[in-house]
Amino acid sequence: MNIQSVRLKLQKRFASLNNSPWDEFPGELKRFMHFLASEPSLVAALVQLMAGFPSLRVELEGYFARNMRATGATHAEMAAIGYIVLDRVSRATDAERGLAYMRYVNHTSDASGMLNEFRRQYARPLYEAVDEQLQDSNIILGELMRAKHAIEWFMREDFYSDYNLQTGRGEKTVGWKLYGLLYERGVEFSIEPASISGEADMVASQNSEHPLIADVKIFDPSTSRGSSYIKKGVSQVFTYLEDYNQTVGYLVIFAVSSKTLRVTDCQSSEGVPSLTIHGKTIFLIQIDIYPHEQSASKRQEDVELVTASELCTDIAEGRVAPSL
Repeated sequence: MNIQSVRLKLQKRFASLNNSPWDEFPGELKRFMHFLASEPSLVAALVQLMAGFPSLRVELEGYFARNMRATGATHAEMAAIGYIVLDRVSRATDAERGLAYMRYVNHTSDASGMLNEFRRQYARPLYEAVDEQLQDSNIILGELMRAKHAIEWFMREDFYSDYNLQTGRGEKTVGWKLYGLLYERGVEFSIEPASISGEADMVASQNSEHPLIADVKIFDPSTSRGSSYIKKGVSQVFTYLEDYNQTVGYLVIFAVSSKTLRVTDCQSSEGVPSLTIHGKTIFLIQIDIYPHEQSASKRQEDVELVTASELCTDIAEGRVAPSL
C-alpha cells in the first residue's frame, strides 16, 4: 500500500473515531488502534514518535496512579501522550461500560462533551502527528525493514557476492547497495561528506527538519568484526546524533557468516530492537545475507549474544549510567 493510500485510510479511520457517539466509541477506538498496528508505515511512524520520549510511559504511570492528567510541552509530546492514553482506553474492560475515557478529562455532566474533549486532547494530536510524518516521508524505519526483507528474500546472494568480491571494501559496497535500494523506493536523501567528528554513512534531509542518521557495519565474528565492532558502530551513531542534535538514529548490521547477533536486555518496538541512552534512541536493523544451506525454519540457530549494556559501554564511559 503506497503512502497516499495509507493517509486516506488513516483519515477515514480517524473520521469514524472522531464522529462516533459515546456508545460506539470503544469499538471504533479498537479498530483505530488495530489499524495503526497493522500498517508498517504507521508502525514506523509511531515507533519514531515514541522514541523521542523514552521515559514518558514511566512518567505517565505516576500521573495515572495519582489520578492526574499530563499535558505535553510540544505537539509531538502531546501526540505521544495521546498514543499511550488511547492504548490504555482501548484495553479497558467491559466492566467500565465504554466510559474509560472519562478518567482522562475534566468531569462534566455531559458524557458526549467529555468524549469530545477526550478526542480533542488525545486522539487529534496523535492523528495529526502520524499524518505529518507520512506527509514528510519520515518513515525511514519502515523503509529499512522493507529493504531488510527484500534483501533477505530476493537479493541475499547478490549482496553476499558483492561483499566477497573485495572484503576490504565490502562494508561500503553493501552499504551503498542498500542506499541505492532505499533511493529506488522513494527515500530522498543526500550523502554528507562528514559530520563534525567523523564521516556519517548517510545523512538525509528528506525535505524536513530532521536529518536521517544511519551507519552500516558488518557482523562477522570469525574476523575482527564481532560484537566489539558493532559496539563501535553504536558509539559512532550516538556521536552523529549529538553532532546533528537528533534523537533517533539507525545502525544497519549485515551478517555475513553463519552467526547472527542477538542483543539481550534491550528495548523492542514491533520486533525492532533499540537502545536508548542519554535521550538518544538507536534502532538496530540486522540483515542476514549469508547463504545458509538450510532455510531458517530448519537450520539450528547460531547466535552470538551481547547485552545492550555492553554495546553502550563506550558511550557510558565518563557519563552517568545509561538508561536502557
